[in-house]
Amino acid sequence: MGTWRDARARATDASEAVRAALASIGLPESAWSGVRPMVTASGRPLVHLGALPAAAVEVIAEALMPGGAWPRPDDDRVEWRWLDTGSGPGAMVPVLITETTAPR
Repeated sequence: MGTWRDARARATDASEAVRAALASIGLPESAWSGVRPMVTASGRPLVHLGALPAAAVEVIAEALMPGGAWPRPDDDRVEWRWLDTGSGPGAMVPVLITETTAPR
């Protein structure tokens, strides 16, 4: 039972950290109210993010990008490249074209 309590405390702390981070970037509580702690049957701590509004995810993505430059598909500075994950299917990802990434 102690393992479960420790896992629950860790998941709760992580959930609160995510909630605080989302609030700090200006998202209303309604956007992150679905964030909650979880513990698996084996005692693994998890954080369930729930369904997030698309507008909130755009704000989150922009905040996570280095320099705050979130590439949008209609942006002339964006190029779509294949990302090979090494296991499972890969994915097309937007890459912001800079002088270091632009082909010569």
